Amino acid sequence: MSRFLPSGPNLEIFKFAVCVSMPIVLMFYIGNNTHERLNVVDFWPDPNRLNQIPKDRIELKLELARMREERLAKKQTAAAAAAAASVNDAADKA
Repeated sequence: MSRFLPSGPNLEIFKFAVCVSMPIVLMFYIGNNTHERLNVVDFWPDPNRLNQIPKDRIELKLELARMREERLAKKQTAAAAAAAASVNDAADKA
């Protein structure tokens, strides 16, 4: 069995060959057909479904107006909910 295993200077040459060839083999294995092996379907979102950033003044003004309306609607619903809660508390105490 010992005649098949390298020893002495041959062992050092064998270790050097393994240390040099392993990164090359790994790079070849990983770098070959990576798109097919490591591909994740639908990883990047569809550009049509992404938020569109306003690019000119008119679009920016329209977007600001829409955001103001949403904020006012949230404030009104929160105020209505608070008023309803206070009415319910007053009715419970009476």
